[in-house]
Amino acid sequence: MSMRTLAFQPGDILTRDDIRADLGGSKQGGICPSVPKRAISLFSDKSSGDRYGYRDGWLTEEDALGPIFEYTGAGSRGHQSFGGLHGKGNSAILRHVIDDRTLYLFTAVGRVPGTATKTHRYVGPFKLDEIEPYRGRQAVDDRQQLRSVIVFRLRPIDAYCRFSSDVIPPPSEPSTSFIPYSPGGRPVEPAEVRELRERDMSLAAVAARRRAALNDDFEAYRHGQGGNVGRLHQLVEYDAQVLVSGVFDAGDGSLCEPSESPSRAALRDAMGRLLDISQQVTLPGEDAPLRLMILSPGAPSAATQELLADYQIGLICQESDGTFTELRSGTRVRRSRGGRPLPCADCPAIQGAG
Repeated sequence: MSMRTLAFQPGDILTRDDIRADLGGSKQGGICPSVPKRAISLFSDKSSGDRYGYRDGWLTEEDALGPIFEYTGAGSRGHQSFGGLHGKGNSAILRHVIDDRTLYLFTAVGRVPGTATKTHRYVGPFKLDEIEPYRGRQAVDDRQQLRSVIVFRLRPIDAYCRFSSDVIPPPSEPSTSFIPYSPGGRPVEPAEVRELRERDMSLAAVAARRRAALNDDFEAYRHGQGGNVGRLHQLVEYDAQVLVSGVFDAGDGSLCEPSESPSRAALRDAMGRLLDISQQVTLPGEDAPLRLMILSPGAPSAATQELLADYQIGLICQESDGTFTELRSGTRVRRSRGGRPLPCADCPAIQGAG
């Protein structure tokens, strides 16, 4: 991936004209690709995010690979996507490594004194996280209608600046939202881009891709059977990151975590993720049941199934014909936190928020 020698450094305050002199791109818009410069300039503005119910910025905690900056894609009305007029910028970000273009991030800081010209702080050069390049999330559009947005996960690849004002603040209290399954309601990576990216994926990225595909298959399967399924989005009070569950069945309280293979190691890792998010979830009622389940692309060994049974975790396996079979039922009963109801993202109270 090409890196340019720039006339400015991380932390410098610049105008669009200053930036375009080095990186090209358009005079307006949040995502500004430049083919000749092999660059994509990304402009983040907190005031715009506040208007539409999202917030760009650094996650509070780093993971094993380092810091992550969350950047929301283009499109102020309706579901964001990788196609169409507004989807072109999102697609450019998604395929930036394929096209040999570096992501250069800027945050809005003010205006040139006495003028209407905006100023931007250069944060640094970035690339998409290889394992999870983006997430779908719920937000409101410019008509205050609930829609799906694309949240890119950016990792710095060279020197960068991190100001406290650019860190996403954690919520004041934990909360859980249920996002019902809606065909076509989530951003879908174009097939040709997915195939090109898969050629250079690490083993960890391939495993994550397999888990996501199993989640999607099971969610569509249960929806086809009439199940009230979707995902849980969990806000954790000590962390700005939104935890996204595997498939949640609101009918029987099943919380499912996918595994990339039936191996003991893969299912053990799935157990850890499942136990982690189950400790955060807020359910309705004083003593609401939560069935902890693992999705597997095949039947694991008897010994591995016994391990799941020891922790009261159930097992659902995908068959060769694409259907799913529950091999073992899992039940854990835990109390809700304060008895707060589980909000549904398409409820009028949520839609009217903003």
